[in-house]
Amino acid sequence: MSLAPVVESWMVQALAAALADAGCPRPDAQRIAATVRVERRQGAWLALLGGNGIEVTAPVRSEEWDAVVDHLVENLAGDDAEAVDRSARGEACWSPLWALPDRRPRRTSRD
Repeated sequence: MSLAPVVESWMVQALAAALADAGCPRPDAQRIAATVRVERRQGAWLALLGGNGIEVTAPVRSEEWDAVVDHLVENLAGDDAEAVDRSARGEACWSPLWALPDRRPRRTSRD
């Protein structure tokens, strides 16, 4: 069994930068990125962030981390947009991770 991949500061910084590029305010991006972790699930190492995950190898190489960041940010941004829409519709238990001031909330699934 391999040792758990370590989440290093360069990994967190790359994730925070990508979140900021996706529209997340920098302070929020830093806070969110700092929560990334790697856990073993069903025999595989997964990078996990905000309920999203993707398999990684040990040790994690920078080229691999670029793809991990793309995957996590794309999914997290989608989750955030959905949370913005659902909270705008008054649905309980949906808290956006960051505001999307330029987004017109979708009131129904057909908007």
